[in-house]
Amino acid sequence: MVAPMNAPTDVQKLIAEMDGALHTMLDENEVLRAERDHLRAEVKRLVDWVMGDRDALHCLQSIYNSPHADQGTRIKAAAAAIAFERPKLTFTPMFTLASFLIELALAIS
Repeated sequence: MVAPMNAPTDVQKLIAEMDGALHTMLDENEVLRAERDHLRAEVKRLVDWVMGDRDALHCLQSIYNSPHADQGTRIKAAAAAIAFERPKLTFTPMFTLASFLIELALAIS
């Protein structure tokens, strides 16, 4: 039997189709691997939270430090966390009323 004249063209066309299909599958595989890695990180974050390795402050810090969170969410998380990150400056007297009265009586006499 004699092969048709366009057999090399058919083979080249098949190779091109297979090559395109391979690259499509490789691209899909890369997307799926990235999604898998994201889900693994999310599972780890949740397990850490459930196991007590993370508290609410740490959660807020991770939100406002996340480049994936929108700006409004980051600002809300930072506003909620700041009260626990920086102590409020308050006046703390170094004496009691009794010690003040004793010092006052000593100063007067």
